[in-house]
Amino acid sequence: MRNLPISCWAREDIPTNRAEELGYKALSDVELLSIVIGSGSVYNNSVELAREVLYHCNNNVKNLSKLSERDLLKMKGLGKTKLARIMAAMELGTRAYDASREEKPQLSTATT
Repeated sequence: MRNLPISCWAREDIPTNRAEELGYKALSDVELLSIVIGSGSVYNNSVELAREVLYHCNNNVKNLSKLSERDLLKMKGLGKTKLARIMAAMELGTRAYDASREEKPQLSTATT
């Protein structure tokens, strides 16, 4: 299915449909990132773009936050809008993580 427009894919293979059917936790990092990217380019569909981005992160989504905007813009098919989507999603993830670390468990006292 490489470079084939996603509109030509079987319904059950399209990342947004898979998310609807199986839930987001069931999707691969490539599928999740392709949803964030939103659409493909003249060169690649969104799944192939996502695969390319993750390749530059050694296929480790944790390394995505280490790529600079300049690094991402060097990739064929990624422009400012797709970059903004990726950076915004990463920032939301960071904020959610930070907020979860700030939450302190409520301690209860034992009564005897």
